[in-house]
Amino acid sequence: MPLPALIPCLLLLLLCGHPAQARPLTLAMPHFPPYTYINAEGQADGIALARLQQLLTRAGVEFRIVPVPNYGRALAELEAGDVDGFFLASPNNKRSEHAHFFGPLMFNRWSWFYFAGKKPGLCQSPTATIINTNTQYWLEQQGCGPLHTVHQAADLISLLTDGRVSAAFVARRVMLEEIRRQGLPVTLFTEQPELVQPFGLYIAYTLLQEQPALARQINDALLQLPPLDTD
Repeated sequence: MPLPALIPCLLLLLLCGHPAQARPLTLAMPHFPPYTYINAEGQADGIALARLQQLLTRAGVEFRIVPVPNYGRALAELEAGDVDGFFLASPNNKRSEHAHFFGPLMFNRWSWFYFAGKKPGLCQSPTATIINTNTQYWLEQQGCGPLHTVHQAADLISLLTDGRVSAAFVARRVMLEEIRRQGLPVTLFTEQPELVQPFGLYIAYTLLQEQPALARQINDALLQLPPLDTD
């Protein structure tokens, strides 16, 4: 066969030999500053987003973000098939029924906060936490309460100030960021650490079945990331 006639055949083989690039991952991003939030310019931001970008850049995986108000909405969107995963999150049984946890990308420290000099009976007195977070799930599993759930860290401080709760149980970085934002002295509160949890990326099992190479790509990239703590 003449060489010019071979060229279309070679091009066809090259195209068929390389599968089309998978669509970008669609990832839900809960509002959870300073880890993940929408900044004043309307852009996705946060220390957890920066860490995720490091991971997925190394993995060669493109993604797009869908902002959601909280972790409960993120999981509901994943269950409905509207997103492929969400970040960053600590593992629990409910989440792991529907998605695989990749991590840790960083660590999340959970602490009790109460007014200095007024230590309550922790887990035995009115306690506030942010709704649909893993801290709420943990408190419920431990039988703590009565519980008051709020949508943002500012409301935790309001409940403490109003005397409606004796303590707040929350990711320490979230509470410290809100204390700083309000210009309050950190010494106003006593912090009692409770747990350190891995913080990572959840990807739906259904997507991993469709794209079996994806898990290997992400796991390989995880091995390339240097350890990082939030403190």
